[in-house]
Amino acid sequence: MEDVFGTTGRPPEGWMRAVFHGGPYGEDVGRCVPGPPAPATLPVPLPEGGVHVYRLWTLGSWSAPDEPTAVYNPDGPPVPPPLLTAQERRWTQEGRRRRGLGPVGLVALTADGRMAYDPDAPAVEAMVAALEERQHLLLQRLTGHGEGDCHLQVLLAGDAVYEVEHRACATGARRRVRSASRKEVRDTVLRWVAGGRSTGRGGRVDGDAGGGCTRGMVDVGDAPEVGAVGGDMTAEKYIGTRMAEYQEWYDVKAARMKAMHLRMRTVSVVGGAMVPVFVNLDAGFARVTATVLSVVVVAAVSLESVYRYREQWKNYRSTEQFLGHEQVYFEARVGPYRELAKREAFALLVARVEKAIANENAATLNVMTLGGQVGGDAEGRAAAAVPVAREG
Repeated sequence: MEDVFGTTGRPPEGWMRAVFHGGPYGEDVGRCVPGPPAPATLPVPLPEGGVHVYRLWTLGSWSAPDEPTAVYNPDGPPVPPPLLTAQERRWTQEGRRRRGLGPVGLVALTADGRMAYDPDAPAVEAMVAALEERQHLLLQRLTGHGEGDCHLQVLLAGDAVYEVEHRACATGARRRVRSASRKEVRDTVLRWVAGGRSTGRGGRVDGDAGGGCTRGMVDVGDAPEVGAVGGDMTAEKYIGTRMAEYQEWYDVKAARMKAMHLRMRTVSVVGGAMVPVFVNLDAGFARVTATVLSVVVVAAVSLESVYRYREQWKNYRSTEQFLGHEQVYFEARVGPYRELAKREAFALLVARVEKAIANENAATLNVMTLGGQVGGDAEGRAAAAVPVAREG
């Protein structure tokens, strides 16, 4: 494969960014691969002879929605998508609540990095049908009742046989079954999904914990416990959930505060300039118009001084820009992340991002508190500055 690097901020036409874990490309920054779509496997000749094979693990759009990044792992046993941690589940629910959406009951995590919230039966069936060899589909319930990570995991193994692993919420027990029939696997997954949505008396939410959802399939016994790596927070998930949601929220709030600030300033400037004109007119409506304009100007100045739209706009926009810069610095390993190991760089990213969010919260509270204190003074100054309409 040709050596292509995205050195201008965007990959060349017909190429996309890629991140490689281990192997000969493990330390490369900005290396690109053909796509999209990204190659499922990537053989790399070694100088000493032989070939190192990378396998596509996931896709994500962490820099921009239209610039996906391919993540490759060295060839080896299929790696399932990691479960959402308790913190990520909280972030997911909080993000939907901020956007005015209802809580999520089920999340589907596909092998190519996509995440679907509360997929319906046709969507789940399509995900099962789209599985390719050595790919996983993970369905996780966000129960919110402390029952653990209740999930169903489907793997299309190398021998064209499906492996389905089921974990019950209440007991945490795992069972693994195998089947060569896609229809059996599809029916199993749909029964499990339907069992969690139709909660009966007693609040049962774990589907058929006794194994009925996998009837007709070959039981291969208890599944091994998922290691700690599967539940650890990763940089990709942190950027794609926590940072992305906060950036979106800050962007919306900054645009809203900017619009309110400009409206209030326009009203106060234009209204203040028009009042003297109407005061000096002899028309019968002039006095009423000047009085109304005076009230509007006082209200605009007072609202601006109380809600401090300009300061809020600056706080939200500067924090949103900071998060974007930190993401670029982290992915390019420049600035504070230069020469740091992956785990150390991720820890530093989390620390800096969370500190920025906390600082923004404190700054906004301080601005709003100060606005309430000075609002009365600003109202008095605005009233004194507006001429009183003359009588007669």
